[in-house]
Amino acid sequence: MRIRMIAVFQKELGENELYTLNEGVRQLLKTELGSFFTEYLQNQLMTKGMVILRDKIRFYEGQKLLDSLAETWDFFFCDVLSMLQAIFYPVQVCMDQCCSSTHCYTSLMLLTATPL
Repeated sequence: MRIRMIAVFQKELGENELYTLNEGVRQLLKTELGSFFTEYLQNQLMTKGMVILRDKIRFYEGQKLLDSLAETWDFFFCDVLSMLQAIFYPVQVCMDQCCSSTHCYTSLMLLTATPL
């Protein structure tokens, strides 16, 4: 699942993978690992994804930097963000329904917690 998640940031998400990732998140939230997954997502996957995007613009200067930044910004806000919202829709549903299960409650706490 980790490799497929990284593919979102690399424009390499294959056909039906969005559904597969969404289902993977849904199933993971139902397990004991669900609460740890949200923490892993915040600390590892999103960081790795942002590094991938940063590396696309890192070595450019001047106009090429601006063009690359605009392209990367557009890709993130038009493609990556909407895909991530679709993939993690089960987490949002869990939060919206104020789940009484331990897994959803723990996931909610991890997603909304601010680091000390």
